[in-house]
Amino acid sequence: MNFRNIFAAGVITMLGLCAVSCGSGNDGEKIDVEDQNSQLTEALQSHDMQRVSLLADSMAMYIDDLTPEETVTVLMAFLEIHNDASKAGNRIKDLETIRKFVDVYDIALSINPNDFKGAIAQVRKINPNVDIPSIVADFRDKLAEYEALSGEPEPEQTSAPKDSTGITDSPKAEEVATADETPEIVKPEE
Repeated sequence: MNFRNIFAAGVITMLGLCAVSCGSGNDGEKIDVEDQNSQLTEALQSHDMQRVSLLADSMAMYIDDLTPEETVTVLMAFLEIHNDASKAGNRIKDLETIRKFVDVYDIALSINPNDFKGAIAQVRKINPNVDIPSIVADFRDKLAEYEALSGEPEPEQTSAPKDSTGITDSPKAEEVATADETPEIVKPEE
């Protein structure tokens, strides 16, 4: 499975979904998330990896406020960061990103399983090469492999109950990343 090709197709798919998700809601906090989603999509298109990383990390901190479509955009951003880190040989960044991807997926699945699965199905309908559950499974295997090599068991994944899809329950949103790893909400430039 070539994640670079999946990502390229996914970005195109996400642009369409972003238009739908950005048009809904008008409350104050939602506007910031929508602005970030637009900025993230823009950064993905321009392949500005530093900005993609900052925005995806920031949005992941507020996963509860994201629409399922916005969450899928964050997942696609983490996939691009993973691809970039793998290409550069940055194993630590790669593993951190894989962990974030899995955590965001698990949290989104626990918050709103039906709509989130619907957003994933929508992406899959538009582009059959974007198989997020398969990517999550591959990432879980990579994390398990790394942990087996390092000799440290992965916390919460070994004993967490599984839902009907076989996906383990998610950790709390604050466990996605700590404050010193991710920036505060990125305000749009004026």
